[in-house]
Amino acid sequence: MSEQPKACTYEALPKYTSIRLLRLLSKPGEDPLCSLETFDIDDEVGYDCLSYTWGDPLDHQLSSPSSTSLAETPPGRSVTLDYGYRIEVTPNLFDALQHLSSNGYSTSTIDVETGSVKNYLWIDALCIDQSSTDEKNRQVSLMGRIYEKAHTVIIWLGHADEHLAGAAKVIHRLSSFSPKQARRRFQDIDDPELLETVGISQQQWVDYAAFLQRRWFGRIWVVQESFFSGNKEAWFGDRILPWSKLMAAAQLLDETHLDTVLKAYILNMLEKPKFRGSIKTKLFDNRLNNQQIFGKLSKMSAQSLNLGQLLYFSRCFNATDPRDHIFAVLGMWDASQSYRGTTYQIKPDYDSPVADVYVHATYMATYEAQNLGMLGLVEDSTFRDDPELPSWVPDYRKGHRMLPLTNQVRSGTRSIRWKASDGLIWNRPSTSQWSRSLPVEGLLVDVVDDIGPTYAEINSEFLLKDLLSLLVKYPFVIYPGQTFSPSEAFWRTVVQDTFREQPANNDTARAAFVAAAVGKMRDLEVEMATLQNSMPGSSSPYQAEIDQLKFSHMQTMVQLSHLSSQAPFDQVISALAARELLNSQDKDDFDEAFRIAYYGRRLFRTRKGYFGITAQSLHQGDCVWILAGADTPFVLSKLHHDYWRLVGEAYVFGIMNGEVLPKETRLEKLFLR
Repeated sequence: MSEQPKACTYEALPKYTSIRLLRLLSKPGEDPLCSLETFDIDDEVGYDCLSYTWGDPLDHQLSSPSSTSLAETPPGRSVTLDYGYRIEVTPNLFDALQHLSSNGYSTSTIDVETGSVKNYLWIDALCIDQSSTDEKNRQVSLMGRIYEKAHTVIIWLGHADEHLAGAAKVIHRLSSFSPKQARRRFQDIDDPELLETVGISQQQWVDYAAFLQRRWFGRIWVVQESFFSGNKEAWFGDRILPWSKLMAAAQLLDETHLDTVLKAYILNMLEKPKFRGSIKTKLFDNRLNNQQIFGKLSKMSAQSLNLGQLLYFSRCFNATDPRDHIFAVLGMWDASQSYRGTTYQIKPDYDSPVADVYVHATYMATYEAQNLGMLGLVEDSTFRDDPELPSWVPDYRKGHRMLPLTNQVRSGTRSIRWKASDGLIWNRPSTSQWSRSLPVEGLLVDVVDDIGPTYAEINSEFLLKDLLSLLVKYPFVIYPGQTFSPSEAFWRTVVQDTFREQPANNDTARAAFVAAAVGKMRDLEVEMATLQNSMPGSSSPYQAEIDQLKFSHMQTMVQLSHLSSQAPFDQVISALAARELLNSQDKDDFDEAFRIAYYGRRLFRTRKGYFGITAQSLHQGDCVWILAGADTPFVLSKLHHDYWRLVGEAYVFGIMNGEVLPKETRLEKLFLR
């Protein structure tokens, strides 16, 4: 009986800059056989990097049962080293190594002494001693350089499935358009049949959606892995696709806004019996967003990156270890600093508590930016579940539940539109003084006096009446500091004064608000009718719900009648009375503007009469502050003495451009905790 290979025990790397490289020795059809050799990162040795996902590479939501075999493969696969040891690996890595061997994988790296070809690879699971935290810390610090020096990054996306051919056709088709052709071809993105004119079938679009759901596209580490290497190849099944084609397709979708059209198109298709229930559209949405991030990064140089941008991107991806939301982007940050001549440092430490890692990273990003834009990334406390995180530190494990109102990491018109602090500068402490309390200076503007319903309450419980009540109960005739009526301030506030990516102070936006308000009332009427018709006869199991909806409808009409003398509510009343058909595209666009601005937030009114929106966990008595170095106001809740809890950034109509700052501004010092 032959002796079984022993579990591998790694020898410690001799230097901080040492790395291991792997040679693939197995032949086609054999289990993976490898050898490991030690080099210095600065040695002139050629190698490729393997980028893959540790778990099942497929999501399977659109896949047939036959393609789920990998997910059902039992763990415990191993590769054998040429000196008789074995290393346990995941089924996906095992398959990737077998696939490389079967396809005759080799490089042109020649050993100058023997003249033999050496197939050097760098693979994290094999080249790093995963049992040593110290080694992982050191190797993670080198990851950016490891990928930057690689000849090719081989991206293993998994085996072929029934969607592969269709997805490849979509990628080739989209990447074939030049920028000029794309701009001319896709001008009218409001055309509902636009995607059907591209020469791509419905099934092929679904195939593309399934392709993007491969789990590789959701890994945080792949951002850095794909950023550094100039030469990248995507391997899936027997196909090898240049990364440049994937990126060209992603950039076309982003730059022409076809991504928005595609999301709606996929959602509409999935309502058909052929596709119904076969895909989670939210996951597809996330993966499409991730493709846009890859596309943006492919056009950016390291010189133009900062830590805040990278942390913003990192929240869109998944990490097995939550600290990797920080550690996985440090290589790109280090590269960006080498251009600017800065030497800020965050050292990977997998022994540090997650909260400490997030605090340090957020502080360093804030310090580097020299402003408080990072505070705009903080999600509402109802989306947080880590009591160790200070209120001013985002939980990077959470996706972007709320879109930031504006900050330095956002693109578009809104990123330069507001300057609430009017040039006041944040006096940052030194990098060595970072702690769980963030020192800031600011001006207390007002106190929250009344609050409205959340986005969920308005949409699912039809509580438009509770939103309108803040305007009906408005205690002043004139909006503070403005010539606008309170009703004008009201409807512009709920969309952060933004419609179709432009300021909402125009007749088009006003008409869209009317269409949306009328649409909400008609949605309520349809819901009542649906429940009433659900069962014939005088009694219905939904009677209590019907009665509640009738009450909401009556109360909302009462609220609207109180506002009937004020524009644009006079138009809402007229349209409802005449059963007038309004522009459905205006309604949909205003609903989307409302969702972007209001999701995770709620309306409030201050004692002085300002309308604003901020995180939905606010309470009466919370305070509106202008903070030095912040483009937007913030709502804070007092803890004790000079310590405050961050509730959230705020849009407050009438104070977004320094209108309330006195000529001689005396700022108070306070600490966010």
